Amino acid sequence: MSQIGEELERARLERGLSLHDVEDATKIRVKYLAALEGEDFDSLPGRVYVIGFLRTYGKFLGLDDEMLVSQYKEKYGTKTTYVEEETAPPKPRRKNSNKLLMVLLFCAVLLVAGAAVLFNNPNPDTPSAPNNSEIETPSNDSANPNKPAENIEEESPVTPPKNQEEQEQVVTVTVNVKEASCWLDVRIDGKNNFRGTLIAGESRTFTGDNLIKIRFGNAGTVEVVTNQGTEYPVGRPGQVVDKEYTINN
Repeated sequence: MSQIGEELERARLERGLSLHDVEDATKIRVKYLAALEGEDFDSLPGRVYVIGFLRTYGKFLGLDDEMLVSQYKEKYGTKTTYVEEETAPPKPRRKNSNKLLMVLLFCAVLLVAGAAVLFNNPNPDTPSAPNNSEIETPSNDSANPNKPAENIEEESPVTPPKNQEEQEQVVTVTVNVKEASCWLDVRIDGKNNFRGTLIAGESRTFTGDNLIKIRFGNAGTVEVVTNQGTEYPVGRPGQVVDKEYTINN
């Protein structure tokens, strides 16, 4: 056994390693490791593999891998017809490369198909213009549905004039405060007329055309005289009461 193989085997045994231990660490098969230690380089795939295995095995054992390669070239450089390439053995291709290529091709096909659909129908939601033949033109009679029929005369109703007694009649309300003061809020024909307090013994008369509304703040002390008669009291002492007075009540 010559120097290269002896040096490799001695370094391996000094570390207490078997060929299988080295195979697990370097991924170099046992038969190739044995060929390196026996310098049976013809059993290896080629010169490139010999140089690559020597570098890997030497570095793993802590040896000078460059010196091992130089010794191999010096001793066996003229005995082989292989083209010298001082590179490591080519790495096997990844199995996933084909799968990745298929995925990329599939995505490209989807993109092309989607672009074709959009190009052929750029705006599918836009409604088409209606056909002129389907549009019905309204007749002259129905063009203006609010137009009254011809030859129809409308006569406005004639309101009979009020007699003199009705024209002169108005709403009259007299408020007499009896025992305690009372706060009043008076609206006549929709307008504010009076807001204030009448003390005990005080009276006030209000006159309107159609309607008088009065809010009494202390209804139990108020007497009201209207066109129809007298009301006393309007409510309970301290009670707030709203009343409305017209010509008829």
